Amino acid sequence: MAGAGTEPRHAALWLYTLNEFPQQIYWAARLIAVLEEPPREGNGNLLHDLTHPSARWDKRAQQLLSAAGLPVRKPAQPPDNDWLCRTLLQGFPDRIAGNRGRFGIFQLANGVGAVTDESSPLGNENGLVAPLILQNEQYANARILRAVPFELSQLQDIAPHLLKTENRLTRDESRGTWQAWRAVTCGQLIIERRQLAAPSADIVREALLGWIGEQGLSVLTWRDESQQLLIRLQLAKIWFPEKTLPGGDDETLRETLAVWLSPYLNNVRNQQQLAGIDLYGALRQRLDWSQQQWLDTQFPRHFDVPTGSRIPVEYTLDKPPVMAVRIQEMYGVGETPSVAQGRLPVTVSLLSPAHRPIQVTADLKAFWAGSYREVQKEMKGRYPKHFWPDDPANAQPTKRVKKFM
Repeated sequence: MAGAGTEPRHAALWLYTLNEFPQQIYWAARLIAVLEEPPREGNGNLLHDLTHPSARWDKRAQQLLSAAGLPVRKPAQPPDNDWLCRTLLQGFPDRIAGNRGRFGIFQLANGVGAVTDESSPLGNENGLVAPLILQNEQYANARILRAVPFELSQLQDIAPHLLKTENRLTRDESRGTWQAWRAVTCGQLIIERRQLAAPSADIVREALLGWIGEQGLSVLTWRDESQQLLIRLQLAKIWFPEKTLPGGDDETLRETLAVWLSPYLNNVRNQQQLAGIDLYGALRQRLDWSQQQWLDTQFPRHFDVPTGSRIPVEYTLDKPPVMAVRIQEMYGVGETPSVAQGRLPVTVSLLSPAHRPIQVTADLKAFWAGSYREVQKEMKGRYPKHFWPDDPANAQPTKRVKKFM
């Protein structure tokens, strides 16, 4: 390819013709000449351009043939559409185009939308191979400059390596159920689809994994404990990069979806069953026992305060973790709680007896010695039955009102 004297896509179709259709090598050389300097006029059909008289295309074809040590001999018969399509597929498999059901509106195998000129008869075709397109960021669709008609069903015979068979799901939004179907695809194009009346559990599981991967992880029901587990894993990567743990980021989860979620998709047939999956269990089992213990030690989900209460810790990626606890239960605690071997202090949201925030602090010792006085003065009047000591740093923590202490 490097010695062909042209760009890689063109070199690919040149070598294919040389090996498979040597009698058409002249037309391959001329095809490259047309692709390198396409005409500005015409109806867009590349086969018509290829056989059109042109001195500059003849000269370029002669250069390519001479450089390869091949005779410059024009075949008596013109090329046909079948050879041209087969040849173009070697260099432009991503430019296979399927009609979207409207004149001139196509989708390429690479996912890009494309249109033909309004006057081009190519707009009536069900399929095309379009090696020459013009893409502009200002427009949603690319413009097809040159193409040849192509029946997408031919791919099974002439380029089966471009096809993929997979099971997919279509969701019935009103019922919250799915319909399974088998698709034969070429890149982003669906070449053939067949509904599956009674799909097996394996087929449904495969299709569900594909649907979730396509729609995104947001289609799963994310409860707080599952989200917190992922955040804790990501924090572990930040604070302990040397530690080997499963990733908690979205990209990693999508790439390994079949590994961690597949066992939990057995017998899932509708949205309600999907929402009932134990996501926390699925995610946590990615860690072995020692990894689970380490994570729970370095990034605990709860702190046990002196009164015996287990206070949840809420983690975020861009802010310190937070725990919300009634102020009376933190009396006598002089050091601010921390996680990650003391590297990450926990912000404490101190609550009133009515569980309303009255102070947020990352330094309990400074709070007891400072602004607590203002809080004490206000809270004594509002909650006279509760304990508001003058020396909270050394006072007895409590969950009770004063008369039961």
